[in-house]
Amino acid sequence: MLESNNGHLVTIASMAGQIGVARMVDYCASKFGAVGFHESITGEIVRLGKTGVNTTLVCPYYMSTGMISGVRTK
Repeated sequence: MLESNNGHLVTIASMAGQIGVARMVDYCASKFGAVGFHESITGEIVRLGKTGVNTTLVCPYYMSTGMISGVRTK
């Protein structure tokens, strides 16, 4: 992508990567990492002047899966 200055990088994280959630410490930490990676790689692409390479960060809210059973929001 960088050599051809063309492409799109999509990072899938979670809203749990934007704010910590009780009882989900390990999950939040991994998603904070994904968000940090995305912010860093986006900055690197901008610094390199690669205007043809775009980035998108996707942070969905809670999904109905067994992993989050018992987690509640305000």
